[in-house]
Amino acid sequence: MLSKDNFLKEVEFTNSRGLTMKLHAIPPYLAQMAMTAIPQPSVPTYTVQLEGGGEEVHQHDEDSISQSGPAEKALWLAYKSDLQDAERAASDALLNVILIEGLEVELDLPKMVKRMKMMSIRIPEDPDEMELMVKKAYVIGGQEDVERITTLVMNLSGVSNDTLEQTKDTFQDTMESGS
Repeated sequence: MLSKDNFLKEVEFTNSRGLTMKLHAIPPYLAQMAMTAIPQPSVPTYTVQLEGGGEEVHQHDEDSISQSGPAEKALWLAYKSDLQDAERAASDALLNVILIEGLEVELDLPKMVKRMKMMSIRIPEDPDEMELMVKKAYVIGGQEDVERITTLVMNLSGVSNDTLEQTKDTFQDTMESGS
């Protein structure tokens, strides 16, 4: 449907499992707040002794780490792993915002919760957390659904396709890791 400003307010979407839902714009700052709430690891540093005395501290990068010793290389590998974990958590936070604020779907929550319990899945007691878990289990059929839902909701929210492309690889990593 179109608003008086000729901007799309919502779209109907059918996921890969055949479930139809309405997608809405979300406040972009809310998404940003959720993603930036995830702590980022500190970049490992190295110290350079200056000729006239004193020292400078620099952050390692791919080039500097290749010239470092085994201990610093181990720290770099741990940093890269922690950075991937933070990126996955930020992607999950964005997906949560989208599923909570940008997606409207009719679910038979009691039936779906019962089925999940029969599969030995631990269900949160909080009704909102329970609904989010069910949405993740039944609305997200795979990577294609994550990408399409995210793209549609973020476009409705006024976020550019260029910005979305920057997060696409992180979502792929999140789905592959099962987070």
